[in-house]
Amino acid sequence: GFGLGIVDTYFQSYRPGRHVIVEPHPDALAYLRQKGWADREGFEIVEKRWEEALLDPELGSFDVVYFDTYSQDYKDLKRFFDEVPTLLNGPDARFSFFHGLAGTNDFLYDVYTRLSELDLQSIGLSTQWHAVHPQLTEEVWRGIRREYWSLPRFLIPVSKMNL
Repeated sequence: GFGLGIVDTYFQSYRPGRHVIVEPHPDALAYLRQKGWADREGFEIVEKRWEEALLDPELGSFDVVYFDTYSQDYKDLKRFFDEVPTLLNGPDARFSFFHGLAGTNDFLYDVYTRLSELDLQSIGLSTQWHAVHPQLTEEVWRGIRREYWSLPRFLIPVSKMNL
């Protein structure tokens, strides 16, 4: 998904030859068009849910796949994991995802971290975790109905095929 385009802005700093966003939400689609993303060279928008987009053989494979799991549960994430090997285009290709499940409960966050790693391992991917320590103030959550992150660290997974 695109959301606010935060990670996509970061990816664009590397000037990828092809940048594909699978985004079904009308508000996110309107936002990315308003911000000019639809006019960028090498940028493709697939206006479908990921489950539908993966049925299209024209989608192809990728050097990097990033999955934004916000508002989906672990069952959905696991279903996507099972598709990852067919999306990665070679031994140097990488996969990552927004690891925000249980972002307010340290114990459950660690459980989801380990579960993710084991499930990725079962489909032939090895994963390294990179810790980021966000400095969030109360102001960050002003106007937000419910905090979805309160832990002192955020883990970024980077997975690759074990070939």
